[in-house]
Amino acid sequence: MKQIESKTAELEPFSAGIALGQMTAYRIVASRCSAAQAATIRDIRDNKLYKAVHCTWDEFCTRYLRMTRITAERIISVLSQLGPEYFDLSNITHISPETFRLIVPHISGGAIRHNGAAVELRPENAEQIARIISAVRKEVLQARENSRLGAKSVMVERRILDNIAELEAFAEGYAPDTARWQILMAMVKRIENALEKIRRSHPPDAPRTPPPDLHHRLS
Repeated sequence: MKQIESKTAELEPFSAGIALGQMTAYRIVASRCSAAQAATIRDIRDNKLYKAVHCTWDEFCTRYLRMTRITAERIISVLSQLGPEYFDLSNITHISPETFRLIVPHISGGAIRHNGAAVELRPENAEQIARIISAVRKEVLQARENSRLGAKSVMVERRILDNIAELEAFAEGYAPDTARWQILMAMVKRIENALEKIRRSHPPDAPRTPPPDLHHRLS
């Protein structure tokens, strides 16, 4: 800490130097950087304040911020994309930018909201906030998965109906004793076997619906 303070002291009387004197490399690397500190880092880069100590941006990050340029750029990027609210919350409980994106609709007015309850974003509420974040994350991911499966089931159903229509067209006008009919019945049998295999793979307590009678449908 003393070493960092001595380095940042070289930036005075710049306001950026005063702000940087309050941070440590551990807090930044550990994703405990405050919104104000992140804004200071962005201000130093955007306004080229690092030139005041005769450094390039890369050199400034290594010498004064005690981090790589990539880490500094990541902090700036997160601030630009997620705003100061992410840093405020990450100082209360561990949360990744990805998870924050999932739960951000539940954050407003300095509180996180879930099931009609609002918990203020304060350090003393860290455990409760963490539980809500976990619950909301699971709910959002489950809703996304349900939506994905729903869209996929619609697509599969359409394909099945299209295939049935093709089978009906294939069978039209042919008597049961023709070679073409026998080929069709062989295809139908394969489909019925596949449906039966799917039915048997269901858990014992899952509802079971008999496979459609394709022979009857095509007769």
